[in-house]
Amino acid sequence: MSKGIRFTDEFKQDAVAQDVERGYAVSEVAERLGVSSKSLYTWKAQFARSPSVRSEVADQAAEIKRLKRELARVTEERTIPKKDDRILRARVSVRYAFIEAHRAEFLVRSMRRVLMVHFSGVYAWLKEPVSQRALEDARQTDLIQQAWTDSRRGPIAVRSMDIVS
Repeated sequence: MSKGIRFTDEFKQDAVAQDVERGYAVSEVAERLGVSSKSLYTWKAQFARSPSVRSEVADQAAEIKRLKRELARVTEERTIPKKDDRILRARVSVRYAFIEAHRAEFLVRSMRRVLMVHFSGVYAWLKEPVSQRALEDARQTDLIQQAWTDSRRGPIAVRSMDIVS
C-alpha cells in the first residue's frame, strides 16, 4: 500500500468492527482490506473510546498545542531584553536599530511587542533609517569640521555661521 492514502472515519470504524464485533483476527482483516496491522491496531485504540472521550482528547491536544505556542512566544519575549537590558529605556531609533540587528534571531513581531514600537514605524525605518534632518545635520557638521580644518584651528564662529546659513 502506498503512503499518503487517508481513510475515512467510517472505513476505520468498519475495520475495527470486523475485529471487535465479528471476531476476525487483526491480521486477517488487515490483509483483506489492504492496510497494515499497525494501522488497524491504532484505529482500534482510537475508536475503542467513546465519542465524548475522543472529543475530550482532541480538545486537550488542541489546548496543549496552543499552550506550547504561547510558551514559545513568552520565552522569546523574555529573552529579547536579555540581549541589552537598556534597550527598553532607549530612544525609538535605537530600538529600531536593535530590531534590525536581531531580525535573524527573533521575530520582528515579538521584538516590536516587547520594545513597544509600532510596526509601521519599524518598516518605515528599515526602508529609510536616516531621516532628512539627520542627513542635514551630518552635512552641516561636515561643513563645520571642514571650516575648522581650513582655518587651521583659528576662530571659526563667524565663518561657520556663514557656511551654515
